[in-house]
Amino acid sequence: MLVATAIRNTPRKERKTKVVNCASFLLVFLLVFVLVAINFIGNDQGYELETTSSTVAFEKNKAKVVTEQESPSMGRALECLRRTKSELPDLSYPRDSFEHFHHIHHRLSRWIQHSDHKPHKAAGYSGPWIENHWISHFQQELESNHYSLSDVFGPYIPILIPWTDIWVKNRFQYPQDLIATMKDLLREDVMYITINQNDDGLVGRCTEFNDIQNKYHITVLSAGGYGHVPVPLLKQPEAPLPKIPLNERKHLVSYVGSKNNAPDNMREVTIAHMEKAGHYYFKGSEWRDIMAQSKFSLCPRGFGRTSYHVMETLQMGLIPIQVYLDQPWLPYANLMKNVSYTVTNDELPDLFLHLSKMPDSEVEELEARIGKLREDYFSFEGTMKQIGRFMLDPTNSELVCQALPSTPR
Repeated sequence: MLVATAIRNTPRKERKTKVVNCASFLLVFLLVFVLVAINFIGNDQGYELETTSSTVAFEKNKAKVVTEQESPSMGRALECLRRTKSELPDLSYPRDSFEHFHHIHHRLSRWIQHSDHKPHKAAGYSGPWIENHWISHFQQELESNHYSLSDVFGPYIPILIPWTDIWVKNRFQYPQDLIATMKDLLREDVMYITINQNDDGLVGRCTEFNDIQNKYHITVLSAGGYGHVPVPLLKQPEAPLPKIPLNERKHLVSYVGSKNNAPDNMREVTIAHMEKAGHYYFKGSEWRDIMAQSKFSLCPRGFGRTSYHVMETLQMGLIPIQVYLDQPWLPYANLMKNVSYTVTNDELPDLFLHLSKMPDSEVEELEARIGKLREDYFSFEGTMKQIGRFMLDPTNSELVCQALPSTPR
């Protein structure tokens, strides 16, 4: 209106010049507006993955572009998964790694770990669990490394989803819309990695997830007993127990857990072997006191291939004996050979005899070794460091890759 009025009040001779100048001004103004808008949109290419403690924004324009010369070596990752998929072809690190990571978590945004996320409850503990720690720890690592995926996750594209929380809260099954989203989300030319603590693994008794795991190349770090890399099954931290002199302890071997919670009445058989050999079974609130009075602590498997009691025992500074059915499931396989025992029920009588002859000096040495390893291997923080090393170079980590077990349990 002001422009039109100004033109009408201008002598005819000058009007044409005024119109041209006005049009030029509007054109320049419009151009500046467009440039500002493009810049604003360009700087808003991020989305947020939230953790239990903070919100971390992953921005495309901050992500490091990986050139062919900088691509991480795929050799160790391929070698690990070929223990299960022997026909796995050679794969290259994707040039669009961050864009693909962004796309996955954008599509799965309904199920990511938000700041108000509440972990599931189990075994008297309400989290955060190892999946929650994995997500929050490595989101922060990614931010600290300027969003360079390969500097944090090596050759893998991570999937940062709290699988078990989702599964438990949905009545022990995955939501159908999550299944539908996952089906067309991944690519067959990419190596993925995720962590899962479910006794049934990432599959979670879901046929569609079993098909996804078979079709795509997902390395599963498993706390529950069905994956490619065993990691600790942790819940609340247990403080080291006061050391009672070995010659004053009441029990050579004890077990302080449930008689149930394992396939084929396995724990009942374990207890029968114990009682026949004169060892001590206890179930009650004073279980820590019984452990403090024991030289060795039995840790029979539960519904999954391991139990919380293995890590509880190690955190307390004591020596665990894992009792298994089809195969042991312990993290740090090589390390654990020096601080624990793994046996079947049939092997228990011979082990009891061996332990009864062991000098107290050897037991003391084992407990001292366990105490030195506690923070670096048997805690959430130490486990995250071991996982980080494994992803970048497995030779620098005590975590060990193995073939996927033939059955979930």
